[in-house]
Amino acid sequence: MPNIEEFQINSFEEWVVHVFDHDDPDWHWETDAKWWDSDKHPEASVAYMTQLFEEPEALLERFTLDQIGAGINFVVSSGLSEFAFDICDQRVPQEDTIRCIHAMPTLYRKLFARHLPNEAGLGARGDDKCGYICFMFWDVFPMSWRTTNWLSRNPVGDSRDPQVQAENACVDAMIDTLQIDHLACQEAALHGLGHWHNHDPQRVKRAIDAYLRTIDRKHPLYDCAKRARRGSVQ
Repeated sequence: MPNIEEFQINSFEEWVVHVFDHDDPDWHWETDAKWWDSDKHPEASVAYMTQLFEEPEALLERFTLDQIGAGINFVVSSGLSEFAFDICDQRVPQEDTIRCIHAMPTLYRKLFARHLPNEAGLGARGDDKCGYICFMFWDVFPMSWRTTNWLSRNPVGDSRDPQVQAENACVDAMIDTLQIDHLACQEAALHGLGHWHNHDPQRVKRAIDAYLRTIDRKHPLYDCAKRARRGSVQ
């Protein structure tokens, strides 16, 4: 992130303006862009994300789908902001962390499933910011790298470890999203589960096996589900 001007945010409304009120989706790379240091305020950051995920419909009255998609991408992508890392900040109460993660399927139900086409392949459309982040949410979200040693594939911690609990909640969220009757949402969940295959292979396989039992070989996501079950996603 460039060395840009820091300023203060004191409310959810101010945060929404900061994140979404831009015509240029790459505004955050501008040298004169404003920057809020969320690392100094992780509890507020997580509270704002939770409210966004739980109540995304309010955005539609003020912003275009492209503005909304670009803003959500800014929030959840570890390469664009620090917000996603705040979710596992130890200063944030664990119940707030879990609530934020469990709110992510609500974002899919209330925003993506209602306002995106009910079809697969939206993530490949470069001009569709909302379709892109619907598909890429769990790809750009950094959580799965935090409790697994990527070189050895050895799990760190146990079920009582707060970070492990948070990652288990992420798998919960993806499985919940997979139940939504919308192809774009299901594809996004399969994409995410495929990336988390190394983190929790048995649970990922069980979830996808249950999904496969509900569709046939002609279903548009059948091959996608089979690849995700093996962890063979990009």
